[in-house]
Amino acid sequence: GAGSSAVEGASKMRDVKPVVDTFRALIPMNPVKAMADTNVIAVVIFGAVIGGIAQLIKKTGTNSLDAFTKLFDELHLIMGWTCDFIIGLMPYGVVALLANTLATRGLKAVMDMGLFIILLYVGLAIMFAAQALLLTVFGVNPLTYFRKSKSPLVLAFTSRSSMGVLPLTVETLTNRLGVSTTTANTVASFGTTAGMQGCAGVFPGLVVVYIANVSGIPFDLTLFVMSVVVIALGSIGIAGVPGTATMAASVSLSGTGLGAYFSAISPVLAIDPIIDMGRTMLNVSGSMTNAIVVDKIMGTFDEEAFKKE
Repeated sequence: GAGSSAVEGASKMRDVKPVVDTFRALIPMNPVKAMADTNVIAVVIFGAVIGGIAQLIKKTGTNSLDAFTKLFDELHLIMGWTCDFIIGLMPYGVVALLANTLATRGLKAVMDMGLFIILLYVGLAIMFAAQALLLTVFGVNPLTYFRKSKSPLVLAFTSRSSMGVLPLTVETLTNRLGVSTTTANTVASFGTTAGMQGCAGVFPGLVVVYIANVSGIPFDLTLFVMSVVVIALGSIGIAGVPGTATMAASVSLSGTGLGAYFSAISPVLAIDPIIDMGRTMLNVSGSMTNAIVVDKIMGTFDEEAFKKE
């Protein structure tokens, strides 16, 4: 009895320590080292602090930081184009990766991907239910919301681009859902880059579970807590980068210490278009739901316009 409780105690200790270490590792002692070690979350936190302080300096009128702002705008543009270029080459790489996967793992890998697609859509359905619940809590009829937001959601599903749907999203929010122009523009624009529930939420979570299973790493409480923290922080950090889902997956894997297994997601990348349709639809619905909730809290939500057909 005593022996077994000692073993339990030891396993508990081992569980607790990595979480503490992980949290500590999230705050970079040396930002340059964090970049060299590709400790993405630490870099995101460092970037958020620097960006926040720069914004504060501009707001207080101490300095307009023209050169600093211009430098980072231009760096962002260069990075965006670079990502675009690499993502443009990805389909060719994916064909080779998939052929390799089929050759080494056989048909089982393809069956796994069928299950991955099903599970991802189950995850998306759960999130749609969560949005409906959130709207209900704020006294907004979710059925009216889904009926009136059909156009942007269908366009998101077919176009697979949150940014492409943005004008229609804003128009639907202001003209059909009774959201004020300010809230609609701010929240919907922000929602196309940060806080994507599909690309940066459900998808990386499922990828982490998939990689843990493929590589034989037990998905324990430690990895669960780490995943939640890393995915939440990472979803802010990858704002505005094209091919968000792949970026989110790589950020989440490196943040949870599974970066070495990134190549194992090749079968997932091969079926990306199939899952990207549902993911994008959830992203757009998420930003619209958020806009309604924010507007409701601000007290600028037009109930009559929302109810009117």
